[in-house]
Amino acid sequence: MDSRRKDIYSSVFFIVLAVAYYFQTYSIRSYKSFDVTVLTSASIPRVLAVILLILSVIQIVSCCMKVKEKKYNTTDNREQVTPQKEETAELDIEKELQIAQKNEENEKYDIKDIIFTVVFLIVYLLVMDSLGFVISTFLYMVAQITLMTKKAERKKKALFCLVLSAFSSFLIFYLFNDVLGMILPIGPIDF
Repeated sequence: MDSRRKDIYSSVFFIVLAVAYYFQTYSIRSYKSFDVTVLTSASIPRVLAVILLILSVIQIVSCCMKVKEKKYNTTDNREQVTPQKEETAELDIEKELQIAQKNEENEKYDIKDIIFTVVFLIVYLLVMDSLGFVISTFLYMVAQITLMTKKAERKKKALFCLVLSAFSSFLIFYLFNDVLGMILPIGPIDF
């Protein structure tokens, strides 16, 4: 099965998932804050479902356009194929195979990253009640960003990592606690 068909099938799957997810949001209890229902507990999930639906439709449309474009280009190129073009195409295939082999050799590092990410998430969830949302989110984001940054660039981007983690933690805490009225774990430091 070629990649375009896989893209179309996965997009159809995500369309079905988005529609089912959207209708499931109606089972979420609404919470009235100060007798105002501008945003309910289901608002964000509904927006996410609509975004997923839109992106899936865009993916299907782009795949269909690529299929039509490929058919159009193959009919035009049949008349213009020269031996030189065939040789360059073979060279590109060999280059792609070499890149794929190098990626397979580096697969060990990807597994370590996945394991570390799962461990970070488990520790994050375990310490959230005792440390609070802001501190545990800050520590998790620093650890995750450091893991995802290349080793050579970690020292250069350390300040950016710390500032981004602190800003994001406080912003999310503020949005949930003060704007949406949803209480997050505070921990030892009261904000």
